[in-house]
Amino acid sequence: MSEVPGIGRRMEERLNRAGVVSMGGLLATQPKQLRRIWGNVNGERMWYALHGHDIQAARAGRSMYGHGRVLPPGWRGWRSARDCSRLLLAKAARRMRRGNYRANRVWLWLDLRNGGWSGHHGLPCVNDD
Repeated sequence: MSEVPGIGRRMEERLNRAGVVSMGGLLATQPKQLRRIWGNVNGERMWYALHGHDIQAARAGRSMYGHGRVLPPGWRGWRSARDCSRLLLAKAARRMRRGNYRANRVWLWLDLRNGGWSGHHGLPCVNDD
């Protein structure tokens, strides 16, 4: 089934766990069943597309601008991590301005080996880095 656009290796594994192991089995499903397997409305959209319906997905709006980076070992100190986060923040801010958006709060998430950390800070109204 991985030859169907929208069904990658992981989705095929999910379909197989749900008992859908062939193209015939996929076509025999019901819309709500595929919605449950996909975990969202895209499963239902897939069902309708497979059955010849002309499906037009709604344009998705942006809700977040962000960047992520895995730091190399030499950058894992506090000073380097701070500098990297500032660089990523400036890149995200430039992208937001190009999209004619402004932010009033900035968030930082850190995924660490022994847990994680997140924090946020309110921002004044500015239009630069």
